Amino acid sequence: MKFISKIISLAAATAVMSAAATPAMNVSAVQSEKIHTESIVSEEEAPAGTVSETAVLPSWVPSDFVEAMEFDSVYGRTHIEDGFICLVRKMQGDEAEYSSACAGNCSLSADSLTKHEPVSSSIYHFTMPEKPDRSDEEAYSEYLRQMDILGLNSSVDYDLKPDIFYGVEVYQIPDNYYIGVNWIRTPENGPEELTGDFLFTSDENGVITEEDIYGWLPDSVPEFRAYTEKYGDVSVQGKYIVFCKDIAYSAGYDLSVNCLGAADISRYLKNTITQPSLIENDGGSIPTVILYTMATPGLAKVEFCCTRFFDNNLKESTVKRFRTDSSGKNLTMLADDESTKVKGDCNGDGVFCLSDVVTLQKWLIGKVADVDILNADVNEDGAVNSFDLVRIRKMMLDNTDPLTQFIGEPKPIMALISNNNAWGRTQDITVFDENGNSYNMIYAGLRAGDAPNTYSELFNFTDSWYEDIVKLMNDRNAVKDSMTDVNTIRARVLSENITKYMDLEFSKRMGGMHDAPIISLYIFGKDKDGSNTYKKILSYCGEEAWLECDDTKAFIRCLAAEGKFIYPEEIIALLNDDDRK
Repeated sequence: MKFISKIISLAAATAVMSAAATPAMNVSAVQSEKIHTESIVSEEEAPAGTVSETAVLPSWVPSDFVEAMEFDSVYGRTHIEDGFICLVRKMQGDEAEYSSACAGNCSLSADSLTKHEPVSSSIYHFTMPEKPDRSDEEAYSEYLRQMDILGLNSSVDYDLKPDIFYGVEVYQIPDNYYIGVNWIRTPENGPEELTGDFLFTSDENGVITEEDIYGWLPDSVPEFRAYTEKYGDVSVQGKYIVFCKDIAYSAGYDLSVNCLGAADISRYLKNTITQPSLIENDGGSIPTVILYTMATPGLAKVEFCCTRFFDNNLKESTVKRFRTDSSGKNLTMLADDESTKVKGDCNGDGVFCLSDVVTLQKWLIGKVADVDILNADVNEDGAVNSFDLVRIRKMMLDNTDPLTQFIGEPKPIMALISNNNAWGRTQDITVFDENGNSYNMIYAGLRAGDAPNTYSELFNFTDSWYEDIVKLMNDRNAVKDSMTDVNTIRARVLSENITKYMDLEFSKRMGGMHDAPIISLYIFGKDKDGSNTYKKILSYCGEEAWLECDDTKAFIRCLAAEGKFIYPEEIIALLNDDDRK
C-alpha cells in the first residue's frame, strides 16, 4: 500500500517519541451491559504479526452503530484498555473510498517492517432503534438511552437518511512491539489522502502507549474536560503550545492570539469537539483545542484572547511567556514570576545570538538607547562596561551552535533586489550576510558617486554574479543595517537547504501596477557540486509570486513582520489569500 512508507517514516521519526509523550488519558467509559464472548481469530487463521492466541473482545469495544457513536463521544478516535487497542473512525458517503493500512515489528527498523492485521474489523451503518412499548420499562429505557446517544428526540418523527457510518478496528500487539496505523481516503475524483496516522508501542511488560499526537490531545468532550482540569486553558505538550477554550461561535465569539515578545508563534492545528449526533446542533459552547508551534526561537510573550467580533470590550485574555532554543525543539512555558534572564542576551529577544555583541557595542558608545542590563552584565560585577563586551565576544566565539554562531568572515546569504524600468533603469540591492547584517547599494549609472551608496554598473545574474554580490556587500560606502537574529537563523536554514528548493515552481498572480518596481528576494547557498547557487523565493509589486513551499512562505511572513525590508501588509495578505485557495 502507498501509505506503508508513511508508517515507516512516522515510526523512524518518532523513535518511540521519548518518555516525554503523555499516555492516552483514561476517561471512564459509559459501559454497555452486553459482553462479547465470541472468538475473533484462531491460532491456525492468525495473520502474520497478530497475537496468535484466541482473542475475546471486552464489552467496551463497539459492536453496532449506537455503541460506535457512544465510543466516539467518550474516547474520540482511540482507546487502550485490557491489552486491546481500539480505533473508531467516523465516515460519510461512499464506503469504497475508505481503507486503512497497518504495519509494525519488534524494532523501529524500516527494513523489518511487516504487515499487521487487526483481530477484529467491522463497519456499522445507521439503523433507527425500534421503539418498544412503554410497558416494557427496561426496553423503553434502553431505547431512550440510544436515542440520546444518537442526538435524537424520542417524541419527534424524524425522516433521517444519514450516510454516516463507523469503522471499528481492534488490535493486539506482543510485548516489545510497535504498530503504525494509517487511515486512507481515496475520493472518486481526487487524490489519495492520509486522514489519520497513529503509532502504538508495547514495552517489555506489555504496557501499551499511544505515541502519536492523540495520545494526549483531547478529541472528545470528557477528555477535553479532564485535560483542562489538569492543565488549564494554556499548556505545553512537547513542541506544542495548547490553547483550550469553550467557545460560543453562534454568539460571535472566537479565539485569537497576539504575540507581544520578540519571538513569534504559528498555528499548527485547530480541533473543535462536538458530541456526535445525526442532526445539526445549533447554539451552545463548543470545546476547542488549538495547537501552536514557535515560529521563531527565543522568548515569546503571547496574549490568548476570547473575543466577540462585534464588541472588542467583551474580551477575556491571559498572557503567558514561552521560550525555545535556536533549534525550536526545547519549548518551555515560564511561570508568571520566573526570570527571563539569558546570559549575554543584550537586546532582550530571549536568545544569546548574533546581534548581541553589536547591540552592547553600540550601547557603550551611545548609539542605542537601551540594553537588557541584567543579561548584559555577563561577568556579574554589578556594572555593564567594556569588560562585559570582551567576555561576550569570547562567549560568541566559543558558541558551538552553527545556527547562532557569530561568523568572523561572513558570506552573502540573501539579497533583496528591486528593478524598475518605468522612468529609466533603476536598481536597488540589499545584501544580507550570515550574521544578519545588511548592505544597501543603489544603481545610479553616470551619476554614481553623487550619493555614498551608489554604483555605476547594473547587477545581473551572469557568470560572475557571486563575485559581484560580494563586491557590493564589501563596498565601504554601503548603507548598513541588520535583521533580527531569528530571521537570520531562518535565512541560514534556507541557505543550508537550498538544494531542496531548486526544482520547486512559483505560484504567480498578476495584478500589480505595470510601471511599479519588481522586488525579488533571493537565497544564496551551495549546489550539490559545491558551487555557489541562488534561488528566487519571492517577487512582488509589479507581479506577485512566491515559491510553492511552506518553509519559504513562513520565512517571508516573518521577514514581512519585521517591517524593514519588504512591505508587511501586502505580502502577508497575499500569502494568506494564497493559502486559503
